[in-house]
Amino acid sequence: MRVFFHTLISLLCVSGALAADRPWLQVSVPSAAEAAAGFESPSPENGMTLWWGWDGPVNEQVIKRDLDRIQAMGFTGVMIEAGSRMEQKYLSPGWFNLFKVAVAEAKARNMRVWVEDEGKYPSGFVGGRFTKERPDLCMQALADGEQIDVAAGTTVTRKVEQQTICAVAYNLDNNENKVLEIKDGAVMFTAPMQGKAPRNNNMSN
Repeated sequence: MRVFFHTLISLLCVSGALAADRPWLQVSVPSAAEAAAGFESPSPENGMTLWWGWDGPVNEQVIKRDLDRIQAMGFTGVMIEAGSRMEQKYLSPGWFNLFKVAVAEAKARNMRVWVEDEGKYPSGFVGGRFTKERPDLCMQALADGEQIDVAAGTTVTRKVEQQTICAVAYNLDNNENKVLEIKDGAVMFTAPMQGKAPRNNNMSN
């Protein structure tokens, strides 16, 4: 316990020394008066940031062209988002080389660069690599399947796909519902009768 405590203190001290050498890492919280004074002409850190999607052919010329246009529109920073249709795939050596060019060109224009933490939304897919390399771990979701209108007194038998997990009969008149049995890959349902007036039921799977 004592060794861990001493190690933790040492790490905190090293971290503090690094932050002192890199003032741009420090969090700045201006007062309301300071923010108001720089509102019309904010510093690059406090100016507008454009979400910059790299989703197609990206090279040095494209980066320079885009940054010039972005700056001309009044933006002082960009958030780089790696797209899925890039020639240089996300996290490849070519992608990092392009990113290095973007940082250098932004610095030459006194602009700031932010990084989205993932290749396309949402986080955790590593630009599609996770799905390709581990398809067995892909997420699954429920989807609304076929809906069938069934008249009162009518019997319907329907084969269902293997991934179907539930079939429900829903009465549109009184909002009652009933979970139906799926047997041998099929579901059978007979819409009940009420008095002499026919009515519609809805079956979904």
